[in-house]
Amino acid sequence: MGAPIVAVALATALAQGNAAFAAGDFAGALAGYRSSIAHDGKSFAAYFGAAQAALYANDLHSATEYLDDAQVLADSKQITPVKVLLGEVQSRIRMQQAQPISRIVSIPMAAVDPLPLFSVQVNGRQAYFMLDTGAPNLIIDPDFAKELGLAMTGGFTGTFAGGKHATVRDVLVPTFRIGSVTLHHVDSSVLPTRPIPFFGEKRVDGIIGTIFLSQFLSTIDYPNARLVLRPRSASAAFEQSLPPSATTVPFWYVPDHFLLARGSVNALNDQLFLVDSGMAGGGFGPSQQTVADANIGLDEMRSGTGVGGGGAVTVIPFTLDRLCLGTACRANVNGLYTPQGSPLQMFPFKVAGIVSHQFLEHFAWTIDFDAMRMVLQGS
Repeated sequence: MGAPIVAVALATALAQGNAAFAAGDFAGALAGYRSSIAHDGKSFAAYFGAAQAALYANDLHSATEYLDDAQVLADSKQITPVKVLLGEVQSRIRMQQAQPISRIVSIPMAAVDPLPLFSVQVNGRQAYFMLDTGAPNLIIDPDFAKELGLAMTGGFTGTFAGGKHATVRDVLVPTFRIGSVTLHHVDSSVLPTRPIPFFGEKRVDGIIGTIFLSQFLSTIDYPNARLVLRPRSASAAFEQSLPPSATTVPFWYVPDHFLLARGSVNALNDQLFLVDSGMAGGGFGPSQQTVADANIGLDEMRSGTGVGGGGAVTVIPFTLDRLCLGTACRANVNGLYTPQGSPLQMFPFKVAGIVSHQFLEHFAWTIDFDAMRMVLQGS
């Protein structure tokens, strides 16, 4: 009698973990997977699922332990995804240990709208890089990489706005300097950025992304047109110094560079959003399901064309009654819907939409990878 009961409990706990994961409830998923492990301890799926959920919470110690157990149980097809996650864990550990600065650095924006732009130096050459948390570490334009004599290698297919795809290549940037911060041997990606038309005579030679920001306690201070970088070791002091008016929002860090947090859109509450600052001209990009569920009225008469990492995409504008990230809310937020598809489709869990620039620009937005909280200060 005992064995069938254990088997049922094991299957139920695993199913609960999988269902919570698919819904974007990563805390619930971890609880289900842990219950499955407690009932049996021999389920690869439970250990691997627990490792994913722990990694999303940036709990690198637990993620490593679960992956070590999953590796023992893995068959020949399962071992590759285990090694991929172990590589992500090691990469994050290196970022935590890097400590590239020991003091606060404030870097002025060369432009705030339609997206933040910064003057940087790449191998001693002046350039303009846009900031976009939808990007990984650094992105560099292929023509700029050739001008600098950098060797491009590899290649994989990325998913971008409108569900479009493009080939992303790799390049190692010997020296990157922004403000008084200098980084060496920076793993970077190659995508066309010079066609971005947003800044007039200021040509966009590259993009600064989330992995770069994760090396610091980073504040994108839109109202004061600056990027503030603090040592990650300043997390506890920063969190303790926050005024009562600050909004704190827990977030999850999904490999390799995606920031997910909960909020609401119109009357649709407790939704999981991708916080991707790189949508020029909009503050929200809904999934197809969210358009219906949140009663978003698309203004199809004003359909136009936008630019994404995969090229030109059709965009349909709309205006939301209300958008919130945690309890930080804005009314009358402009948004853009891409009927051809969405990068949200690449996730193995439900994401209701993308929170972006025209919402975030009202705040000093801090991403604390140690406390795993976003902090929004402003109106």
